[in-house]
Amino acid sequence: GFDVITAKDGQEMMALAVEANPDVILSDLKMPGVNGFDGIEILKNTTETKNVPVIVLTAFPNPEFKDRISKAGAAGYLIKSEVTPAEVVKKIKEVLNL
Repeated sequence: GFDVITAKDGQEMMALAVEANPDVILSDLKMPGVNGFDGIEILKNTTETKNVPVIVLTAFPNPEFKDRISKAGAAGYLIKSEVTPAEVVKKIKEVLNL
């Protein structure tokens, strides 16, 4: 039930975020170009995207990463191997108050 825009790398993600003004961004950490850590920090420091919630969906179950992502302003941190697609949708809806 969502309209989805995909990006091939972190740099395209950021450009599309400014252009499309999405309700939420689902991002990985390991991406070509701009990685997810830097991408979140840039998004949160860009006028057009600073209020867009970012949910990280990653393969890295590292508590330090979770803490770093939280401090950068991410709205959630999900581990790919620990969640189902339904749980990802549930988190998106939670963040969007749907």
